[in-house]
Amino acid sequence: MLRIPALALASSLAFSTAYAADPGITDTEIKIGQTGSYSGPASPAVGQVTVTVAYLKKVNDEGGINGRKINLISVDDGFSPPKNVEQTRKLVEQDEVFLMFGQMGTAVAASSSAYLNTKKIPQLLIGSGASRFNNPKEFPWTIGTAASYHAEAVQFGKYIRQKMPNGKVAILFQNDDLGKDYTKGVAEGLGEAGAKQIVAQQSFDVTEPTIDSQVLGLQASGADVVILAAISKPTAQAIRKIGELGWKPQIFVSLAASSVKTVMEPAGLENSTGVITTTVYKDPSDPVWANDPERIDYVAFMDKYMPGHDKSDLYAVSGYIAVQVLEQALKMAGNDLTRENIKMQMTSIKDFRPKMAGPNVSFTITPDDYDMFKSLQFMKFNGKTFELMDVKLD
Repeated sequence: MLRIPALALASSLAFSTAYAADPGITDTEIKIGQTGSYSGPASPAVGQVTVTVAYLKKVNDEGGINGRKINLISVDDGFSPPKNVEQTRKLVEQDEVFLMFGQMGTAVAASSSAYLNTKKIPQLLIGSGASRFNNPKEFPWTIGTAASYHAEAVQFGKYIRQKMPNGKVAILFQNDDLGKDYTKGVAEGLGEAGAKQIVAQQSFDVTEPTIDSQVLGLQASGADVVILAAISKPTAQAIRKIGELGWKPQIFVSLAASSVKTVMEPAGLENSTGVITTTVYKDPSDPVWANDPERIDYVAFMDKYMPGHDKSDLYAVSGYIAVQVLEQALKMAGNDLTRENIKMQMTSIKDFRPKMAGPNVSFTITPDDYDMFKSLQFMKFNGKTFELMDVKLD
């Protein structure tokens, strides 16, 4: 088992009785649990987790939060739901963490959400845009962080309906909540009449070694538009296979799989040219942000705390943004470090703008709506970087 050493420099001491506190809290420490895909099929996205480890070390080096150091215990779940449940239970019952933060992936985070909600333990800022994590009534202790898959898919559908009204649409989707959100959202965006544009759909399991047969099935449909509702590895495989076939559809990919380093380059830059996606981030590799103060700060942070890691990794940017939201909620909580209060603070964040969020992007979370992203910006890959598009949809 991979286990990242505790970040806190001070040892755990008996906490003061001057305030009420839950497990994982002392006068000097806030103990937080995290699971991530250090191994397994989603390991190319592990920068989303490792950047939070690095960022919280930076927070500790600067004195912590409200006088307490963050003790982050980050462990591998291999992108396996059973392993995630095992690791989450261990973090809660043996390590006695205060909350869970930044778990990677829909299926793995969903596997432990019922357990955490039953115990009333915050499960914060999951690395997934699945709509199931915006369900305050049934799962009030679970809050996602990624832009909503469903919302992005609706935007793709609207774009196709308005800009490509005669397009024949094929959808490749992974057989989980991400895929379900996309197929539903695309149909909604296309509308009742436009939904007839969908000529083929193929599903796959993330454990499958290749998706070649599914791509061949989509090509046979005669589609000239392909939507890839998948994580990084199968998205890269699909783009590469489409290129090898000499097929030239307009490709749309999820924001969750839009990294130049982990998707476009493995797929082949020539094959990836013209791919459309959306963003809520500033891409560190985009020359437009070369002199942006936030990008400069981010590069300096990466150089000091994650030397050698690819600065263009958008998974790392996503984690960098999420951990700032956690930091903000902990600051807002002050000395009232109870699980109930941290949930209240998380759902009271209004118009908060983390560094490296895209232009005009801010986060608002309310007790009735946990979807913090309210707008998405279209962009297209030019063979080197993604360029922002001027797209206005009805």
